[in-house]
Amino acid sequence: MRWFDGLSALAISALATLLVAQPAVRALEGPALDGLFALRHALYGQRHLRQASPTVIIGVDRETQLRPPFDRLPFELWTPQVAEVMAAVREGGAAVMAQYHGFTASGEAAAPGYDAAYTGFLGEAGQAGQLVLGRRAPGPDRLSPLPAHIAAVGGYRHVRLAELQPDSDGVVRRIALYHELPTPSGVTRLEPSLPLELAARALNERPELVAGSDIRLADRSVPGSAANAMILNPDSGNGGIPVYSFADLHACAQQGERAFFEERFRGKVVLLGRVEAPAGRHLTSARYLDAGGSGALSPGRCQLPAMRSLEALDGPPGTADVVVAATAVNNLLRGEAVNSLVTPFGVVVAGLLSLAVAVAALRIRIWLVLPAVALFAALWVYAAAAMLDREAWLMPLVQPLLAVCVSLLLALLYRFAPRRRRVVLG
Repeated sequence: MRWFDGLSALAISALATLLVAQPAVRALEGPALDGLFALRHALYGQRHLRQASPTVIIGVDRETQLRPPFDRLPFELWTPQVAEVMAAVREGGAAVMAQYHGFTASGEAAAPGYDAAYTGFLGEAGQAGQLVLGRRAPGPDRLSPLPAHIAAVGGYRHVRLAELQPDSDGVVRRIALYHELPTPSGVTRLEPSLPLELAARALNERPELVAGSDIRLADRSVPGSAANAMILNPDSGNGGIPVYSFADLHACAQQGERAFFEERFRGKVVLLGRVEAPAGRHLTSARYLDAGGSGALSPGRCQLPAMRSLEALDGPPGTADVVVAATAVNNLLRGEAVNSLVTPFGVVVAGLLSLAVAVAALRIRIWLVLPAVALFAALWVYAAAAMLDREAWLMPLVQPLLAVCVSLLLALLYRFAPRRRRVVLG
């Protein structure tokens, strides 16, 4: 290779690397991750049986809202029924429970004693450390559980922030592991998020902050904790998590079916939340995954048959926020949160690959280079899916592949560009 061609290869590689280092290109890694989950699912299928999920969800679904007595009661007046169902779940041996959507209003003012059963349950479960109430950010009182409910459960140590942080394109791919809260003394303290709190309680330990940034849980460093953004690793379109209808469980509790609760909830992390409200649903990195399959089948009924009239109706788009939280808890308990290279390493990999392609395009015959680059791209994508499935590692996709394509195009333009020849006269 002539020295000028060598400098040209370096210049081509530098241009390709500079292009893929731009924020607009880096932002494409998010949609690429969504597609990679779909490819992994197509190649390897669902990784876990739904019945083996460490978390289960009690869903306030459309069926519940259509059945009496819930069809004529606003959600804020469900405290007696919630207390009855959650008490049965606790007696069935649940490890820890969470009410993802805490009650922000109550019928206590109009009917004193209306919340007595609920506050009694909060006191018992809170004292045993088995219950966490969710609150929404930024945390004004009207978005938090009622002060009376917070006092009943044992204070704010049993209240955790349940908030999702979408990426710039509005898709939820990560969750915060902790939140910074100011104290009266002016010192900022770190409070675990709801998923981290539930996972820690299920493991009967506390998260550890190492080196001021990394979080360790169950003797493992949590990927993404340094940036406080753990990448979710969904198992299917609905996370592969069983969702039980609240109406059916309420009827089950009223009939005293203790064996059903013991069979389905013993040792589980249980989240109660709304699963149909459009405001509580978001596009996630599982948006291209099939929500059907074993993960979406009914986990079993106790008393009430399913409403056949609802089966033909399409559900609202997106994934319920309580399902996202349950997916995060599963990732933490299984140690399957997605790990990834920090941003500079993705650019470095892209630069090295673009340089190799530029040199090859300038030195090797073109009919060999083109199929070799296409084969390399296919193998890179397949390797990324395999690494995601087996090691929960995320290989950069858009940056290296785009750098390779740009480098190849520029090298071919340089190689076949018309050259000016000097002609000596006389």
